[in-house]
Amino acid sequence: MKKLITLLMLVVMLFGVAACAVSEPEDVQPEDTEAADAPSVPDEEEEVELVKMNVAVMPYQISLPVFHAIENNLDEEYGLELEMVMFANGATMNEAMASDQFDVTLTGGAGIYGIATYDGVYISDAVYYMKPDDGEPSGGDGIYCLADNPATETRGFNPDYPNLYGDPDSIKGSTILYTSGTTAHQLVIMWLNAMGVGLDEVNMLNMDFAQSYQALTAEQADFACLTSPYTTQAQDAGYASVADGKSLHQNSVESIMAPRSYYENNKENLAKFLNMIYESNRMLEEGGIDYKVEWMEKWYDYNGTDYTDEEVYAEFALGEFVTWDNMDTVEYGAYAHWVADFYNLNELLTDEAVENVSNNIVTDVMELARSME
Repeated sequence: MKKLITLLMLVVMLFGVAACAVSEPEDVQPEDTEAADAPSVPDEEEEVELVKMNVAVMPYQISLPVFHAIENNLDEEYGLELEMVMFANGATMNEAMASDQFDVTLTGGAGIYGIATYDGVYISDAVYYMKPDDGEPSGGDGIYCLADNPATETRGFNPDYPNLYGDPDSIKGSTILYTSGTTAHQLVIMWLNAMGVGLDEVNMLNMDFAQSYQALTAEQADFACLTSPYTTQAQDAGYASVADGKSLHQNSVESIMAPRSYYENNKENLAKFLNMIYESNRMLEEGGIDYKVEWMEKWYDYNGTDYTDEEVYAEFALGEFVTWDNMDTVEYGAYAHWVADFYNLNELLTDEAVENVSNNIVTDVMELARSME
């Protein structure tokens, strides 16, 4: 019996020694050759957080680059997520700029009021309007009336503007529809100045473009200053044009602007936006007239605007979208200075407001955008 007990104790001791011999210290891990040689599995690509921007737009050609960019996902490519905020015209947009209701916009002559009186910032040019014959900038607005209006019987009253219609006798006392603070507003004042008629000698009524066209067709006014596509609709309906941007040598440049508060705190975002717009513009220009018409009609459909193919083709006879390649076609900021001086001359902007325009034309965002290319 003692031998049996001794034998069992010896077996237990030997098993314990063997177990200790094969155990590893707790802080030493066995090498896993297969795991070391296996390729690492990358984590799923982290989603880049897009910068949200509210972009003020209008249902006209000026906002086409924004719509085109969004529909082609260019905003995401540039790290942005754009939300369009619709306005009827540039004048209402200026008021919204004062209360920071949007971050950036493409706007025309009306925007000069915004930088003069609401401390908006002129970031860069976006669209040039060109005369088909000589390449100088020109607007696409026009003043229309009934075909039998007495103003249509006189042409060249002012020899400096041989293609203008009208004279003081046919214009004084008339009712003229316009959209305040826009290039159409400028056009009316230029026409009256050329005719030697003061603003106090006519009845000026402020309406948006759609209302102006409707009022003209209802014969509630003698003249209406319209923009595209209403200019083409007026022509097709048989209304007569007494003045337009070409006959008045009216320069027109549409630009990118931003509220002062957004500009000061988000220059990198604005630079991305500028590059996105110039890329959208490049695609529109390189696509040719048919491509631009296709997208303009999509934009009109989006806004429920009536049009014909002929009207939209006519719209692109003057405009050229600005890109990095053609941005030197027109002297930067010159149009803004001209508009400010024009309104000042007609006592619609103060000297202080004109100085604001000069101070609010910047180049730093353009320089930053160029460095990002």
